[in-house]
Amino acid sequence: MNYLITPIVCFLIFAGCDNDEKQVPAEDYNSTELREENKFTNTYEGILPCADCKGIKIELVLMGDYSTADFTYKMHETYLSTAEGDKTYKSEGRFIILRGDKVNSEAIVYQLDPDKEESLKNFLVVNENEIKLLDKEMNVIISRLNYSLFRKKNSE
Repeated sequence: MNYLITPIVCFLIFAGCDNDEKQVPAEDYNSTELREENKFTNTYEGILPCADCKGIKIELVLMGDYSTADFTYKMHETYLSTAEGDKTYKSEGRFIILRGDKVNSEAIVYQLDPDKEESLKNFLVVNENEIKLLDKEMNVIISRLNYSLFRKKNSE
């Protein structure tokens, strides 16, 4: 009986050492994959109020790389039903990500064109699918009108 126990115990020990997980050497990891995880492109759309037209249709594309702190945007603003018809303006530039506003120290604000006061725009991140236009002093605009842009479903 003892002669059977020793081979069985040895077999179980060696069988337990067999590991199906494959270990990948560190040099096989692709550093570009890690860099890609830090990059994002988000597209937001909505129609904001307009004083002398039916609304301003906005498409805002935010692109960034957290590893290099390089954040850029492209925006199309279409003024709907103006006296001259629909008029579209395109702009692009840099944006920064700010932490905190006047009400909430944990708030996240995207500030477009931080170096250009005439075109500076602030958007409060409401949640992962909504950003809301703030005034120049970073206050929430109190109104029944819509000041939100919503993330397109196919954004990363």
